Order: sequence, then C-alpha cells, then structure tokens
Amino acid sequence: MIEDVKDKCKGIVTPFGFAYTEDMRGFFAKLGFEEFENEELKMLIKKFKPVELPSSVRYEQKYQFQQFPGKVVVDIFWSSMCPADPYTLLNVRDVCKEFGDRVILNEFCVDSREALIKYGIKGGTYVNGKYPWSTFGPLEKEEIQRILEKGIQ
Repeated sequence: MIEDVKDKCKGIVTPFGFAYTEDMRGFFAKLGFEEFENEELKMLIKKFKPVELPSSVRYEQKYQFQQFPGKVVVDIFWSSMCPADPYTLLNVRDVCKEFGDRVILNEFCVDSREALIKYGIKGGTYVNGKYPWSTFGPLEKEEIQRILEKGIQ
C-alpha cells in the first residue's frame, strides 16, 4: 500500500485506534511511521513529503440537553465512519428497550458536515447531558445498563 500511494499524497495516517498499543506502534515504526498527537489522541503518520498537520476543526456546540422529569435521557451522536459507533448504537438501543418508558433515546447521525455544524458535537453517548463513560471505543451493554440504572435511581 505504501508503495502504491507514496507518489500520490504527502503521507498516510493510521486509522483511528492503531496507535494505542506498544505492539502496533512498534509495527508501524518499522515501516517508517512516527507518532503524533492531535486532540489528545495519539496516531501515527508516514510522511512522503514535508507536511504541516492541520489543526482540528472546532464546531460551536449548539446542541442543548433537554431534560424530562422522571426520565433518563440518552443522546447518542454516532457516525457510520467510526468502527465503534454502529456497535455502540445497537447496544444502546437494546439496553434502552430493556428500561422501557423510563428512558428516552435520541439518536443523531453526524456523518455529514451539516450535522456537525447543526449540533456542534462530533460524537458520543450522553446520559442526562453528561458523558459518563470511562472507556473509549464501543460501549458494552453491561456498562450502559450500569450507568442507566444509576440515572433511574
């Protein structure tokens, strides 16, 4: 792949998540990739030509959490471009169904630039307006259930 693209671009960035383990960093380092950090996320890049990495685009947060008395509100901002998001979306849907009318689920697809501008949120799953997750990546049903149970009590 590197040989196929090196004359067609300035560099290659590893897909989201590959730079998180020492093994993957080591593997990509052997291929000439270097580590860089953007928005507190570590990634790897292989430069073919001098390249200045652009700053991240920041959108003004316009989405406002709407509270419903006696209910737990789950707002999920998901993208089909993120490998973890569709998995998380299915798990969130399943768990919210288990809680019945005690939970309100709002789904927002942020695949388009227009959606990012409209809501100002890149992605994530929020419970009662807060981001309660301790993990990064797909959310497992058990963790979703635990957080929703806390919100219902």
